[in-house]
Amino acid sequence: LYSVKENDVFFTRTSETIEEIAISATCFKTIPKSVFSGFVIRLRPSPYKIYKGFSKYFFNAYTHRNFFVKEMNIVTRASLSQGLLSQLPVLLPDIKLQVTIASFLDKKTSQIDSKMKLLQKKITSYGELKKTLIQIKEEHIRIKELLQRITEQLNNTARKEELLILQRQLNLLRK
Repeated sequence: LYSVKENDVFFTRTSETIEEIAISATCFKTIPKSVFSGFVIRLRPSPYKIYKGFSKYFFNAYTHRNFFVKEMNIVTRASLSQGLLSQLPVLLPDIKLQVTIASFLDKKTSQIDSKMKLLQKKITSYGELKKTLIQIKEEHIRIKELLQRITEQLNNTARKEELLILQRQLNLLRK
């Protein structure tokens, strides 16, 4: 009754917000001795009508999610019912075209994911570079302040020595 089989599609049933309703996930292989949560609705389509690789994109399409959002009644929590799910208009291309579409989308989304990972690595690297530059600048400021203090101390020491020399010369002149 509550089994999870290959090609099953699960939809989030309830949420605090409409935007989180009817998010779907497709099962790609049967999971023996499993059950699913009451917070989801299972759709068990015929594998001869819809290809699982296609359904993972198809049911997450904006038009389908928008259908649920427009038709849903909200009381306290947004909720998707079996009745509303059964009213979703489903127009499918033949299986061969579904496989072609799914393969294309898998390839393109994989390329996008790779680019996103690369961009995330670059963002991380730039963040580390920024921290390093800030630390270098802070060290530069500390070194500059330290050199300034040393210079002041040397100047003070030089003045003291000059005063001592002047005082000795003055003492010599008095004698």
